[in-house]
This record gives sequence, C-alpha cells and structure tokens, in this order.
Amino acid sequence: MSFLAPFYALAGLAIALPILFHLIRKQPRGNQVFSSLMFLDPSPPRLTRRSNIDQWLLLILRSLAILFLAAAFTRPFWNQPIATDSNEPSNRRILLIDTSASMRREGAWEAAMEAARKQIQQSNATDTLGVYSFDSNVRTLLSLEDSAATAPNGRKEQAEGALKSLQPTWNVTDLGLALVTASDIFQGDENSETDSVASAGEIIVVTDYQSGSLLDRLENYQWPIDCRVRIVRVSPRKTGNATANLQSNADDDSKTILDPISANIESLVDFDKTRVRISNEPQSKQEKFTLQWLDKEQRSIPGTETAVQVVAGSSMVSRIVPAPKDATQLRLIGDDATFDNDVFIVNRPIREYSLVCIDEKTRPTPENLGYFVEQLPLSNRQRKVNFEWRSPDSVEAFPIASKTPLMIASGLISSRDATQLRSFMQEGGHVLLALDQSAADSKAADRMAAVIASLSNEPPPTIVEAKSDGSKSSYSMLERIDFQHPLFQSLSDPRFNDFSKVRFWRHRSIRLTDPSRWQQLARFDREGDPAFLRMQIEKGSLWILASGWQPEESQLALSSKFVPILSGLFSQAAPIDTRQEQWFVGDRINLVENERLIDNNGIEVVSKEESSEEKASIALASPGIYQLLQGSETRSIAVNLPPSESNTSIADIEQLGRLGVNLAETQSVADRVANQRQLRNVELEAKQGWWRWLILGVIIAIGLESLLCLFRNSNVVNPSTT
Repeated sequence: MSFLAPFYALAGLAIALPILFHLIRKQPRGNQVFSSLMFLDPSPPRLTRRSNIDQWLLLILRSLAILFLAAAFTRPFWNQPIATDSNEPSNRRILLIDTSASMRREGAWEAAMEAARKQIQQSNATDTLGVYSFDSNVRTLLSLEDSAATAPNGRKEQAEGALKSLQPTWNVTDLGLALVTASDIFQGDENSETDSVASAGEIIVVTDYQSGSLLDRLENYQWPIDCRVRIVRVSPRKTGNATANLQSNADDDSKTILDPISANIESLVDFDKTRVRISNEPQSKQEKFTLQWLDKEQRSIPGTETAVQVVAGSSMVSRIVPAPKDATQLRLIGDDATFDNDVFIVNRPIREYSLVCIDEKTRPTPENLGYFVEQLPLSNRQRKVNFEWRSPDSVEAFPIASKTPLMIASGLISSRDATQLRSFMQEGGHVLLALDQSAADSKAADRMAAVIASLSNEPPPTIVEAKSDGSKSSYSMLERIDFQHPLFQSLSDPRFNDFSKVRFWRHRSIRLTDPSRWQQLARFDREGDPAFLRMQIEKGSLWILASGWQPEESQLALSSKFVPILSGLFSQAAPIDTRQEQWFVGDRINLVENERLIDNNGIEVVSKEESSEEKASIALASPGIYQLLQGSETRSIAVNLPPSESNTSIADIEQLGRLGVNLAETQSVADRVANQRQLRNVELEAKQGWWRWLILGVIIAIGLESLLCLFRNSNVVNPSTT
C-alpha cells in the first residue's frame, strides 16, 4: 500500500478528542434539583483515576469516522509495476563538456567533472550515451555508436572512463558549433537506425555558460523539434573577473591591439605612451589592481608597476608605464580569475636608417631638393630615419645599403658619384635621381645623360628641356599613373587619386634608347614624356623623376601627395616587416619551407598533416611568445587569449530559445524520474479509487453513530414526567 499524500495520516491523531470527551463528559442518568443548591455554581465532572468509558460502541464509531476521513485524504493505492516499462526504447543522450579557457577559473573544472559524472550515473542503464568535449572545436570522447555497441551494464563505466584524460584548453567557447554538431550527430544516428521506433535525443551541456560564448552557428540553423537541450551550468568559487587590453593609437578607444584588423604594418605597441583598458565585471569583489610589465622569464621589471582602481561593472582607460625593451607581457595583478590576466606583446626593436641627399647644401632653400626631404616624417614605431647631406663629388666614405637604403641625387652629381651609386645599387640600395633645374641647360643635360648611362649601364638617353613659356598658365600634369605599383598603391583610393592639382611648370623630356628595360610609372600629359621611371639594378633600383619638386619646378613638394610618395619610396628601399605579430589562441599559422615553430615552452610544434607543396597550418594552442625559425633568422609572434573568452558573466539562457533551440527543463535526471513516478502513482490511485470507499466508510460510521445516539436518548426516562 502506498499513499499520494501520506502527511494527511497525521490527521488520524484527532481520535484522541472523542476519547477525551468520553472521559470528561461522564454525567449521572437523571437530574434532581434541590432548592438548597440553587445558589451554588455547578461543578463539571473531573477526570480522575476512577473515570472510565461506558459507551464503547459510540467511541469506536466516532474514531473510525475520523480515521477513515484521514485515510481518504492520504489517497491510498496499491503500487503495481507497469508492464510496458521493459518495452520502451532506450534514450539517446549526448553529453557536451565545455573545455574552453574560462573553465580554468578556480573550482569551475572540478564542478564540471562532478556534474558530468552525476549526469552519467543518473542515466538509465539502457541509455545510449555519447560523450564529447567542445571549445572552438568539437572532439569525440565516446561516440553513440561505441556506446550502443557496449553492454548496458557497462555503459556508465565506459562513459566515466572517457572523462579521465579530459582537461581544459585555452580556446574560445563556440557553443553554437557544439550544439549544431551534436544535433547533426543525432540526425545521422536516426538515419542509420534499424529499429522501427527511435526515441528523441537529448543534449546535456555542462558549461559555465558565459556571455562570451559564440552562438553564430545557430542563427541560420533549423533546429529539430525532437532534439532537446538541457544546460547544466557550473560556477567557479569566485565569480568576478577583470581583464586588461592594450589600446592602439586610434581615436576609438574600443579598438585594442588584439583586434586582427589592427595588426597592420606597424608595431602595435606605442612605447611613448601606453594605454590600457581595464574592464571589471559586475560580480567582481575586487576594485584595486596593479599592472606590471614582465620580461621573457616572467620576472617583474622593477619600476614598471601602475596601480589602477576600477569599480565593479565598469571599465576605464589608463595610461601606464611604457613597455621597457625587455618586456614581453603585461600582467594584471589582484584579479580573482587569473586565466586571462596576461597580455603578450612583441617588443620589436626600432631599426635606425639614414637617408642621404646628394646636393649642394649651399644652394638657396627654394632651389634645394634636400630642404623638402629633410621635413619628411619617415620615422615610425618600427624605424628611425636620420637625414644626412652629402656634397656632390665628396671624398667621404660612401654609405652602405644596409644602413642607408635610399639616396636622393640632384642633377649636380658627377660621374664619380654615378660610379659609386652604381655599386651602391648592386648591393641592394635604391637611388632616386631628380632631373631638377640644375639639368636644364644643354651642357648639364648631356652630363646627366652620361650619368644615367653610367647608372643604368646602357647607352645614354636624349635629355632636352620640355617646351614651356615659363608662365603659371603653361604646365603639365601626371597621367597614366600606375596605381597597382606599391609606390602609388596607397593613393589608389578614389578619395586620394586626384593628381589634377599637382602641376609641373618645368620638366625634362627623356628619350630612352631601350624603353623595354624601364618601367614607366607615370607620364606627363602634354607631350606624353615619361615622368617617373624605374629600372632594376641587380639587388637595388634606379628611380628617375624627370623634374624637381622645388616650387620653381612643380607643386609636388607642396601637395598632399609628396609625403606618401616619398614614404612609399623609402618603404620600397627598406621594406617594413608586414608579417602578422599578434595572434589569438586557436588561429592557424602556415609555415613556409624550412620554417619551424617553437612554442612558449621551447618545444617545436609539428603539424600532423603535411601537403606536398607546403606544411599544413598549425593551430596555436596556448598563449605566449612563439618563435618562427627559418635558417639563421628568428621572428617572434605573440599569441593571446581571444577577448570574448574574458567575458565570463552569466549569459541569458533564453537567448538559445530565441535562436530556435528546443530547451528542455533544467531539472536533473533524478528529478525527472521522480516526476514520472509521481505521475504514474496519480494514475494508479485514480484508477483504484480507494478514497471513495473510505469516504463511504466515514458516512456509514457517522450514520451508525447517529442512530445509536437516537436509540440511547429514547430510552432515557425524564424524572419530571414520572
């Protein structure tokens, strides 16, 4: 016998009331009034040791009525096994375990393992249970096929064994990918099902369910109706988290150096002023932090501490101590969650170059090429460019190409200078020869033709002064500019490719003996004369501008095009390393031939798959400073945790429902089994209906008690009528 509401049985204790009343309500069978006692108060009978019960039948009937009524409210029924239990198909469940970097928070991983084992133990013995882990990828620990091939009594042990080697990684949480993959596994399993009846699938996700979880894969995915998802959320011991991101020099403070768009040709760290955005989550109990620069041995660099205070639930941008030359990472100290407190940087040394202009420094300023070149802002965060003068036909030692990648020569150079410039270009140097007004007369033109012949090692060209009346109304402009060439590529955008305001009052007309050896980058519109020419000279290049940039020659130096053109020319001579330095965990890097990748622990990372042409891409598995080795060249790259993984606040579970996911009740397996058992008990009790017979017993007991009382009262003789 079982009861739906057993606590109502306590109402049966009410039988003590009629027993008590039968003991204290005992009175004599007749009343005699005495006049001498009319002024005394009546005294009710008292319960004494000599009190006893003389109406046992009435007491029994009244007690039975109370007991039957209490028993009816307990809803009794006989528990019977359901014959269809053994014929139900087994349930198919997939257990997804979050192994992303946020699970490295203190206590989170232990709680996840405990929750996973609990879900396994609460599964039915006949359930088919697949175990998978996920972060930015989904990995199979135990497939549904392997679980189905195992005997039912060994499936739980098999599933728990799949968890033994599982550890959290440094990847992001791609929950959308995990759910879509698990759903596809269910649908593929249904298609291969041989039984006539297949049960619906259930996906159990053990995760911290942080706001940084990626759900993009669910936006255009049609979720199957019969596939339910149940989120089992685990929490770390301390829920607060703060993070630091280095800021770029852009005006938009929200753009960090860890944004791949910011990984451009320049270094991502400003060593003159370093700004850091510190974000503190609302659940954090810490408000005071310290930012500290560390060296490659992860030792604190003295004097680089910066104290900051950020209120919980807010963020702020703070200026900190600039990164020293030996700094490789910035650490946030004082945070409860330490998994994302390090930001790694590549502290690339600034290379120092020289730009030499061969011209007479004594020439008047408006006539001097070097005056305008000296004003150019060629230095940046990767290089420092020093401007130097050199007189034509100087006896000083000629600079080497590795230190002076570009030399600018005016029309005053001599044949001796030309010979040295030829050797300079053969070693990899670049020379820009400007045919300015110093080459305007016929003798100078012949001399410059000989210089060009010496530089290019070909017959001298014909150089004449282009026809012009010298007035401001007579000018030439550039046309057919090769915007595909790196020199002009930065000006190819329609917003910047207008050269109509760059006017040339004077220029030299060059007739080349072999134009096929020259690359024409631009020409003048009036006569079609070449304006900008280039020739490859072994390792270097010879550039010729058929005019000058002095105000008497053209408006080039005073236009907005002068700086990008000369800067692009210097970058051609001294190329900036455009290879990406900032990477995220999970990114894949392609290695070129004979290149090796060394991780932050000094261990070479080897790809498992290689193609015939080049090595397959290698996933970056953990944050730190990696080394790319190719021959004697070593290049460092910084690998950081993706910013989304630091967003550890609890996400809204209803967001999955809005994306179409069929969310199951967030109760455990034991709770669901208890609910099913309760529903079955209600059904059994409703079918048996024992409470109706108990109510009938109450009515019968009360009816008999009433008849017995009437019969007893009819036999009582009233003394006043005798």
